[in-house]
Amino acid sequence: MAASIAVRRRETGGEGKDAVAEIAGWASVVVTVMAGVSLADLAARLAGSGYGWVIVSFGLLITLSVSLLRRQTSVSWTAAHSVLALTFALGALMTDWIASAPGHGGLGFGPGPTGAALAVLVIALLTPLSANDTRAGLRLW
Repeated sequence: MAASIAVRRRETGGEGKDAVAEIAGWASVVVTVMAGVSLADLAARLAGSGYGWVIVSFGLLITLSVSLLRRQTSVSWTAAHSVLALTFALGALMTDWIASAPGHGGLGFGPGPTGAALAVLVIALLTPLSANDTRAGLRLW
């Protein structure tokens, strides 16, 4: 995070957001991920019925939330991060389901192969998007 901020500030000559605002933005994303993963763990423990129903429930919550947000003319930071937390929770649940042993309700691929496959999938999905983006000055950080 610090390296990303330093590189951007060097490239832009210090223009744009100040460092405190950028750190707060990054911190809010990290906390949103933490909240989503914690929510996923809690939901999976409380459900006690395997990953299937919990994954479907989070998918429905995300769909409902997004459809409600799309009706608004502007979306607050809190509302957007709430949907992100649900999305991270869904991702954590699906990853746990793929990686966990069959005896624990999962598919049994293990954390290493699951993480490697997901990393390849992220690169495969993002590479064409970044190659086709014609907006000037697009930065991922």
